[in-house]
This record gives sequence, structure tokens and C-alpha cells, in this order.
Amino acid sequence: MKKLLSFIISTFIFLPLFALPGFTPYLSDNSGDYVFYRDDSFERESYLGFLTYDNETYQVRYYAPIDKKNFLPEKNISILFTVNPDKNFLELTGEKIISAITPNSEDVDIINYMHDIFYELNSRRCKADPVSPENEDYKTSKSFWENGLSLNQDFAQFGGRVSLIYDVMVPLFNLKRIIDAEGNDIFSIVTFGTLASSLDSSFDDFKGITSKLIKKEKGAAINRKANSTEYTFSNNKIRLDENWSQTMENLWLLGDSALISANEIPSYESMGDRYDYFVLRRLIMSSQDSYVEVPGILIKTEKDGYTITSNIYQHKTDNVVKNFKVLRKNGNGSFNLMLLTAFQKDYIANKKYFDEIVLKNSR
Repeated sequence: MKKLLSFIISTFIFLPLFALPGFTPYLSDNSGDYVFYRDDSFERESYLGFLTYDNETYQVRYYAPIDKKNFLPEKNISILFTVNPDKNFLELTGEKIISAITPNSEDVDIINYMHDIFYELNSRRCKADPVSPENEDYKTSKSFWENGLSLNQDFAQFGGRVSLIYDVMVPLFNLKRIIDAEGNDIFSIVTFGTLASSLDSSFDDFKGITSKLIKKEKGAAINRKANSTEYTFSNNKIRLDENWSQTMENLWLLGDSALISANEIPSYESMGDRYDYFVLRRLIMSSQDSYVEVPGILIKTEKDGYTITSNIYQHKTDNVVKNFKVLRKNGNGSFNLMLLTAFQKDYIANKKYFDEIVLKNSR
């Protein structure tokens, strides 16, 4: 249960804002924002990650898990780059390899690729503007995976003619997917998030998550006939039954299976129409020691808010949780947030029960 508590969103703190050289994103990045992609241009399972320190410093990381079938060792290569933030293109001012490498090996080729892809993704993002929901070609739907601006281009590294999908809610390059001529994802986002502090090692710890999201444990059954109670917190009203125990003014626990919290996210009029996208981005980002599975994110738009559904992998405990966030906008522009998080095995065993709670509190 302690691990579930890490998903409670109590406030939104505005930190210094950053962006890669050469373009002005619809939503700026914060220090610690990162993104990981599955890179299928390699013959083995491979991931490429990018991390923002500030306007001048970025980390690029290549990771490949051990491949026992083909007798390939684990690969983990990281480079720290510094750039000139005053240029309208990516100009490197320094670099440092911060991981062990083997000279005269394929590590050298991988390092060269990391250089090339950093340049290439930044250059293509500069030319993609405007990447904005205000662009008439920008697609929005319930499926986060399908949303964004699609551009057809030649990209030799990925086999020729491809489609690049950009989304304002993805940090750094805003790139979500690269799709080849056959319609297959060849470079696609796996997760993105923000580091909680300099002690948060989530970026360096990432080793892939998709295969971890299939769990077979049997969850506990829940009494579905318990009487209901309505709780009031600030502008929120939460309808729950007697299975839940209130441990704080805005926190309820369902034994060791699930939790619900109620919070208010303040309004920021200076952000205008971008504020909804800013809030949604922060709510779907991975947090410390936990990775959101991006392809499975659903964002349902309602007349007065949003309902977000996602799966989250906690790598240190090998747990998977189901996460619901119900956002409802108040008259003053702030949001009420109800968060429901349940271990995946308990959610699967009681899917109708949890779905009904989300539905009742979405109205």
C-alpha cells in the first residue's frame, strides 16, 4: 500500500521551464523530464532515452536487456551532452560518456548512433512546427496512442518513407511514434516521466516495461453489497461503500488492494487554453520508481473534464497497478481530482466493482 501512495497528486509546482534549441514547444519541459522509446531499427530489443537537466544539459541513454537466445550481453550506455541554448539548431558544446564501454566493439557504433539520432530528432522537430492542438491537422481522440500531428518523411535510419507522430504532451522532441511504410511502429514511446529529485534514479534504472504488464496472481474478492456513503472534501464529493476506510480527510483505503484520494488542482489563468494540456501531461507522467505504459493510456474527454486510465509498472516490487484519474473543472478554472489506484490483480478480480466507482464519481 505504501507504494500506491506515490501516485497521489496534491499540488502542481511550476519549476523553471526548458526546451531543446531551435523550436518553442506548446508545453515547455521541466528539469528532470524524460522519455524512453523502443527502437526497432536494432536487431535486438533496444531502448533509447532522453533526459532534460536544463537548457544546456541533456542525457542520452541506450539500453538493451540480456538476450540469452542469441548470447548477447546486457548493454547500458549513457552520454551527457551540453548544447548551446542560444542557437536555433543543436550545437554540441561538450560531451561525456558516463557509463562503461568496450573500445573497438559495437559500443562505438552505438555511441555514434546516439550522436546522430540526437541531432536528427531535434532537427526534424524544428522543421515540424507548429506542433499544436490549434493546428488543423492535429488529431485528438480517446486513444492517446493515436493522437497528434502526423508528418510523412524520408528517414533512411528507419527504412525510407515513414510517418512521424508528434504530440504536445510528450516532452523533449514531442515525438510519440515513427511508423514505417508497412504500418509498423519502428521507433515508439514506451514511457515518459519526471524525476522527483537528484536522488531519483528512475531514468537510469529503466529496463523496459511492456512484458511486465501481464500478471497471473488472483486478486481478493470484494463485498459488492456494502452500503454507500457520500464524503465531501473541498469541492469534491466522493461516493464510496463501507469496504473503504477513511484514513485522512482526503484519503480512503480498501485494505491492501486499493486507495482513493481527492485533491484540488489550482487554476493558472496565465496559461490559457494550454492549461488543460499541461495538467493532463503531468497526470500521465511516470513518477519515482514507477513507469506508466504509454501505449495503454486512455483519455476520455467529458463536457466538464477528463477521465484518464493507465497501467503503471513498479519495477522495484515487480507490481502492476491500474490507475484512474477523474478530473472535473470548477467554475474558477481549477480542477477537482479523484484518483483511484488498485493493484492490477485486484482490479482484474473485481473489474466491474472498480469501474462502477469510477463511473459514479465521474458524473
